[in-house]
Amino acid sequence: MSPTHIRSTLLLIALLFLLMGMPAWAETPSIREGETLSLSRCIEIALKRHPDLAAYAYEVEARAAQAAQARKEYFPKLDVTGGYTRFNPNDKNTADAYTQIPPDSYSYYSAAATLTQNIYDFGKRETNVRIKDLSREASLHDLEDRRVSVIHSVREAYYDLLRTSRNRDVQTEKVGRFESHLRQAKTYFEAGTKSRYDVTKAEVDLSNARLELTTAENDEMLARVSLNQVMGLPSPPPYRIEDNLAFLRYDVVLADALARALEAREDLKSLASQIEMEERGIDLARKEYLPSLSGKAAYSYEGSERPLSRGWNAGVSVSVNFFEGLATQNRIREALAKRNKLQAQLDAKRLEVRTEIQKAYLNLGKAERTITDAALATRQAEENLEIVTLKYSAGLSTPVEVTDATVGYSDAKLKHIQALYDYRKARSAIEKAMGMKQ
Repeated sequence: MSPTHIRSTLLLIALLFLLMGMPAWAETPSIREGETLSLSRCIEIALKRHPDLAAYAYEVEARAAQAAQARKEYFPKLDVTGGYTRFNPNDKNTADAYTQIPPDSYSYYSAAATLTQNIYDFGKRETNVRIKDLSREASLHDLEDRRVSVIHSVREAYYDLLRTSRNRDVQTEKVGRFESHLRQAKTYFEAGTKSRYDVTKAEVDLSNARLELTTAENDEMLARVSLNQVMGLPSPPPYRIEDNLAFLRYDVVLADALARALEAREDLKSLASQIEMEERGIDLARKEYLPSLSGKAAYSYEGSERPLSRGWNAGVSVSVNFFEGLATQNRIREALAKRNKLQAQLDAKRLEVRTEIQKAYLNLGKAERTITDAALATRQAEENLEIVTLKYSAGLSTPVEVTDATVGYSDAKLKHIQALYDYRKARSAIEKAMGMKQ
């Protein structure tokens, strides 16, 4: 087998191993063209595909590797060395009785194996291992916190797409009403029962409605782009989403929500782990004043003639840091400052969580009341439009009244849709604030 073929084979094997080891989020989920996606399906895709989660997961992997590295102090360290030296003296002072250089060229060989072990260091090793474990725990909490944020982002984008889709339907309906009104106005004008003003007014209203429809269609496309982005799909095939914007009452007690948030929030857990990590760092810095006991054993071969000389040595040593330019004292100060900083950040985050819960709770109540009022206003606007339309057909109302009634009905429907969206958004916000992952 040629060297080129061998290299190609090895490269192929390495590529296969790389592909086998790729994480789940690198896999492209199967979204069929025209598929209807539920909210849970969109969340599932985002949790597999969002690149932020991949970045956080790799950070967890890196912290886990650091924790594994810290455990090396529990095991002995083995170093193996070997050497070869060729001596070729060009000139020799024969009068020097103390010279060790032989008159001719020669070779010198050496080989040694050295074993070292940390025997006891007053808990420095254990403390350092715990620090690395806490660092890994903090990164895990950060990953889970990011998962909660991604889920919330998907919900918001999903409901925003539903809102803009319904808004587009309302604007499409309004265009249809004004088209019908224009045909009616032309018929009355040709029959001589209405003036040219009625036709012109209907044409203007239709043009304005079409402009609003264009804006609504663009808003829907933008909302779809946002949903694609939070799902981690740059260019998915065309798909639909389930319309679950209908009102479903969400019962939550403010005190319970606050208690759950303070207990379950992953960002609070991450800060708590970091605080404990810095406290361990203070302990580790203080232990720098304590001695460390280590053992060492070596076995070696060396010489210029075979058989080589052999020898071994073994012993223990104690090292104590007596003075290091106040570095140890300043490391303690640094760790104390970092711990206090993190404690202040934790206090601020708890206050932020309380505020977040309270705002979401108030917005939830407001949205619920608005839904009731908006639903009533929509029914009233629809009745008014029916009355005005009948009166116009009978010649008892003006084009302005028709326009006002049509626009009023559309606006009422848009407000009702907005209220439904606000309620869903507020519910998602309070669930995110509580640290809920589903």
